[in-house]
Amino acid sequence: MDFVSIFKIRADAKNFLQMRTSSQYSRSDWNRTWSASNHFNVELSEFYTDIDMGLWQLRLGKQQIVWGQADGLKVLDVINPQTYREFILDRFDDSRIAQWSLNFEKELPKDRSLQILAVLDNTHNEIMNPGAEFAFQSSIHLKNSGLRVLETERGSGALKQAKFGVKYSQFRNAWDLSYHYLNFQDHNPVMFQKMGFHQKLIAPKYERSHLLGMSASTSKGDITLRFETAYLRDVFYASDGFLGVEKSSELKAVIGVDWSKFENTLLSMQVFQSYVLKDADQMFRDQVESKISFLMKKNFKNETLQLELFYLYSINDGDGLFRPKISYELQDNQKLSLSLDLFHGDLQELFGQFRSKDRVNLSYEIGF
Repeated sequence: MDFVSIFKIRADAKNFLQMRTSSQYSRSDWNRTWSASNHFNVELSEFYTDIDMGLWQLRLGKQQIVWGQADGLKVLDVINPQTYREFILDRFDDSRIAQWSLNFEKELPKDRSLQILAVLDNTHNEIMNPGAEFAFQSSIHLKNSGLRVLETERGSGALKQAKFGVKYSQFRNAWDLSYHYLNFQDHNPVMFQKMGFHQKLIAPKYERSHLLGMSASTSKGDITLRFETAYLRDVFYASDGFLGVEKSSELKAVIGVDWSKFENTLLSMQVFQSYVLKDADQMFRDQVESKISFLMKKNFKNETLQLELFYLYSINDGDGLFRPKISYELQDNQKLSLSLDLFHGDLQELFGQFRSKDRVNLSYEIGF
């Protein structure tokens, strides 16, 4: 039996980490942070034990469960909710909110494995309140800003709100293949509109969805090909309709190509697509949305110095995010990094809304 506990302490003298106590409405009672002020908080990030049960391995407790391997944006990685405290600038490991879960895994003959999971924690995405550094400002997210918003309906009963999932993996004909199913509550509340007394109201509610997914990867020579897709059923989108939302199914996919022909160099490109199966004329999104990413990593001086360039671009909206970074290993257990986060695009778009939030990051890491 192994035991792991991870605590996080955050402090920010300038910006609000938590605008007010009610901003934790998205978290369950047993997954909240402790805040001495709006500028300081402490969180039990992960807290789990690994138990060897013979043919089965059990991880029990507060944990992250990761599906998929896309960079920058998520396709299959939807089990754990995400904090948008730093939009999508945080590393995935830091942006995921771990949940109290049961995670069973079993190795099967012939390079196969089976995973069965149950998440008994109804924590959802953490959206920042107005005034926070990365509060959403685009028209899509502010369309209901002038209406009265009721308390979010979370539902009752641990099993009714739980997630249940299965993953089957195998290695076949030089391909790593995996198949996924997840029954879950969508981590973003549906913003239903309804009429009150002489006023239109917003009644947020978390709705259930189903995911069917597949991922595949293979390598040949200097090239690695990656692919993952997810079919999501019963998803709601903001619209001009009577209820303020439209219900549809959605198909997401990403294709990635990694090329490592040159010594100490990795070049990678990914194409993301999201397709709404229902007519999207009334929705505040296009029926087909496409994004593309480019990544270059280059190591110098026996891999102690690394240059990384990452660019994520929305083909539909013309906005994007550019992230250059340089890192140097001072010693085996110490690293110094300098990076930039640069947004561009129209203020009404997803990335463009943060074009005044460009920043420089200097970090020092030490392991002991």
